Parts: sequence; C-alpha cells; structure tokens
Amino acid sequence: MLAEQLMSFLPDGFDDFGNIVYIACFTFVLRFLFVVLSTSMIIIFPIVMNYADILDLSVMSSAFLVIMIIGGVTILPIHSPTTFLAFQKNAFSLKEQIIVGSYSSIVIPVIAITWATLIW
Repeated sequence: MLAEQLMSFLPDGFDDFGNIVYIACFTFVLRFLFVVLSTSMIIIFPIVMNYADILDLSVMSSAFLVIMIIGGVTILPIHSPTTFLAFQKNAFSLKEQIIVGSYSSIVIPVIAITWATLIW
C-alpha cells in the first residue's frame, strides 16, 4: 500500500536506470530515520521490494541495492554501533567521522546503482 502511494512521487517516463536511482535515493533518505541497521532493514526492505515489483524491476538487484545502501550509510556515528563506540572513546573526531562517512555514503550507492543497472 505504501509503495503504491510512493508511485505518485515518481515522474513519468523513467526507464529502469531512473527507477533504480530513485529507489537508491529513497533508501538513502529513509536510512537517516533509523539508528540501527536491522531496524532500517526491517522497515525499508519490504517497501522497496514491493515498489520494485510494481515497477517490474529485478527484485534481486533491488534487494542487493537496498542492502548495500543501508549498510553503507555511516555519516553520523550513531549509524553503526562500532563507529559509535569508537566515537565515544575519542578514537576519532566528529569531523573525521563525517569525512569518512560521507565518502562511504557516496561511493557505495554509486557502486550499488552501477551493479544493479549493469550486472545484477
């Protein structure tokens, strides 16, 4: 039901690549609402799978896309228990976390979109 409502946000005329990028951006934004990876996976995964099914996209590539993006977003220390504990022990500063997290949060979705479009 939620996936059907999200269809209203999707512009007409998108091809598979555009739909995959849209799903990736949607997943990226939703990931910021959750602190724990498993919680975000439980909520986001079924929505995106239903959405991919409605758009006739490969469910397998959409699943891998969601898993990679959810696992790759680590901009804030709270997005991963390991980085949160290291941040609390002053192993690195907030600036270092944001630099490394931003890099991984950009590179991993680009790789996931490329693989979802060309290989998976």
